[in-house]
Amino acid sequence: MAKDMEKNTPVVEVDDLVVHYETYEGVVEAVNGVSFRIDKRDVLGLVGETGAGKTTIALALMQLLPVPPGHIIRGSIKLDGEELVLPDKASGAQKAELERKMRKYRGKKISMIFQDPMTALNPVIPIGDQISEVIGLHEHCSKEEAERKALDMLEMVGIRPERYKDYPHQMSGGMKQRVVIAIALACSPELLIADEPTTALDVTIQAQVLDMMKDLRNRLGTAMMLITHDFGIVADICNKCAVVYAGEIVECGSVEDIFDRPGHPYTIGLFGSIPSLTKDVERLMPVQGQTIDPNDLPPYCSFYDRCSRCTKECKEQDPALTEVTKGHYVKCIYARKEDK
Repeated sequence: MAKDMEKNTPVVEVDDLVVHYETYEGVVEAVNGVSFRIDKRDVLGLVGETGAGKTTIALALMQLLPVPPGHIIRGSIKLDGEELVLPDKASGAQKAELERKMRKYRGKKISMIFQDPMTALNPVIPIGDQISEVIGLHEHCSKEEAERKALDMLEMVGIRPERYKDYPHQMSGGMKQRVVIAIALACSPELLIADEPTTALDVTIQAQVLDMMKDLRNRLGTAMMLITHDFGIVADICNKCAVVYAGEIVECGSVEDIFDRPGHPYTIGLFGSIPSLTKDVERLMPVQGQTIDPNDLPPYCSFYDRCSRCTKECKEQDPALTEVTKGHYVKCIYARKEDK
């Protein structure tokens, strides 16, 4: 009973999040009304094409949006019940206080595995010192203890201890990615955001990293948000899934809902582009067309121009996320009609 109550404790709650990038070419509507909740031990998979807004959602949670041009227009982000989105008229003192808190939270309470290790690591500091710095900052331990824990983290991600004093440029892309993972996991955060964490890794190390993340969830109750293009990883580690298109969540639910009963044409299209070992087909059926321009989003369904099932009604309104079965939401008129 206590475990069930702990699992249902929200680590992060996002409500109606809207993020814009205001550029000279126009306003990029990167995130449009996104809402979700991640409880302890939950692993939420964010899936979608490049440019859908997945990384922007993660950066907003970390309060690392580049300002300018990025701005949170409206919405709420609560980490352990504490609001992270300041009102429009927030004073300089309020902004400074939020940044002071986030410096304490980043790495300890909320941590992120960044997609590009080339820009995530400091090129002039040895990789071991970059790990021990995080540990020393948040664990308040001695330098020797921080170095020992850093060596343990390197070993955990498959890097030999003698590489402790190496610089990032002396390592391959996959090794740098493992260092970024070690930094993110060093202080056992409550919420781990992983932005395509296994992209640059070989299959063996990829399996080890996923096992490490699953162990962290089971042992410490760590909640995770996993950004990926790989439905195989979602099936392996996630219990919830949200499909993102044009800055919106167009379908969300349990992994079983998404895999067994996909309702949105975009989700169905993504599955249609994956080779199957059980079905004998002449060719795959990928989603046709290009991702919509976030500088010029229509007032109706953003997937209309690429949808094979669209009707005249789809161009007359922007559908809301509708619960088609318990806990399974789909942002599509077609799916709503199918359920009736």
